[in-house]
Amino acid sequence: MDLALDGDWNNPTDINDPLSDTFPSGDASPGVDFVFHYNVAPPAPLVSLDVDGDGQAGALTGGILIVRYLFGLTGYDLVAGNVVSADAHRTDPAEIAYFLAGFMPSVNLALNQ
Repeated sequence: MDLALDGDWNNPTDINDPLSDTFPSGDASPGVDFVFHYNVAPPAPLVSLDVDGDGQAGALTGGILIVRYLFGLTGYDLVAGNVVSADAHRTDPAEIAYFLAGFMPSVNLALNQ
């Protein structure tokens, strides 16, 4: 994605100096409008729905694991059937539960302190 910003160049350093590290560099004079472009990377995802670590967020793999975890299933019941991908890096039920627990809100039970 290109992002263009317009503004006034009001820098006391010489922008025509090739040794200058002034940003932005280029052909501009004090008081003249300038435009510079730069690429903006998309933000990194805050949550990964790739529960089994196979590189995909699948409804029939990670989606089922999430629903089962939210219903309180653990151990073999969490991963029963063909819900863990053949390319999965997380296959152990305890490891999957630990991964999903990291997304659960924490609860402070000591409310009367």
